[in-house]
Amino acid sequence: MAADLYPWLLPLYDRLIAQLANGKLPHSLLLSGPPSFGKMRLIEAFVSRLLCSEESSPCGRCHQCDLLIARTHPDYLLIQPEDSRQILIDQVRGLIDWAAQTSQQGGQKVCVINPAHRMNVQAANSLLKCLEEPPASTTIILITDEPNRLLATIRSRCQHIGCQAPERDDAIAWLAQNHQSAMDPALLLDIADGLPLRAVEVIDDDYLELRLRIAKGLAPALSSQSSPIQMAADFAGDDPGVVLDIMYQLVADTVNRSAAAEQWRNRDLAEQLQKLESIGLQARFEFLDRLVKARGILGGTSNANSHMLFEWVLNP
Repeated sequence: MAADLYPWLLPLYDRLIAQLANGKLPHSLLLSGPPSFGKMRLIEAFVSRLLCSEESSPCGRCHQCDLLIARTHPDYLLIQPEDSRQILIDQVRGLIDWAAQTSQQGGQKVCVINPAHRMNVQAANSLLKCLEEPPASTTIILITDEPNRLLATIRSRCQHIGCQAPERDDAIAWLAQNHQSAMDPALLLDIADGLPLRAVEVIDDDYLELRLRIAKGLAPALSSQSSPIQMAADFAGDDPGVVLDIMYQLVADTVNRSAAAEQWRNRDLAEQLQKLESIGLQARFEFLDRLVKARGILGGTSNANSHMLFEWVLNP
């Protein structure tokens, strides 16, 4: 329901509701934006409004709402990755068969694919055929953190809605009101890349301790003052995705300061970041490129060896 939405989601929700009210809801939507934005929460609220049978929808009391709450609504289909970490062609074929059927509740049908960039090549090509000939009274919604990993032909057949971080002052105010932390809300927001929900969901004491260890180890490892291989081993037990993300954030902070004279986003680690600035700007850009490639490998379908991945990133 709209009342349960984070404030930065409300303009997007209102946009979708306006399209629905004007009869301009497209057959296919692509909702993209950073992780920890609340994209699925937004779509769940919209689906509740779309399928509710009452005028003051979503009412939370009618039969349609009961079915949605119980996750048994026959006209709502959610497709997610299975054990292989992929969305497979059989799942998309199931969507096509489901979409060809008449609505069991006599209204709109909605399918949500999340995250859409997890479709393998066969599944994506199969979905493309469905998007080219959209079924009547059916809306397909793709949610993704990485829209560029989708086929260009899929993106072109969807109405794209991009999610942007909320205004800084609004996000700080929301954090101060909704999240108890000893850290200054402004600094916490900067560490969370401007995403207040990420500050709540991700940044705890363990995260901050890991971030400090990385900050202390990066400059010596990248300048060959310490062993990159040893540093890779030191982080073998940590979440590799989080480690790569922190490395990227810290080094990108130094690049922004060196190239554009921006203020530190991670100002509590200024001492460690200044040591990173001693490494040439071009070398830091190349390191960021390796981090991006490593993140792509980690997010792929193969089971990447995180220790070897760290070694390659730190010591190419």
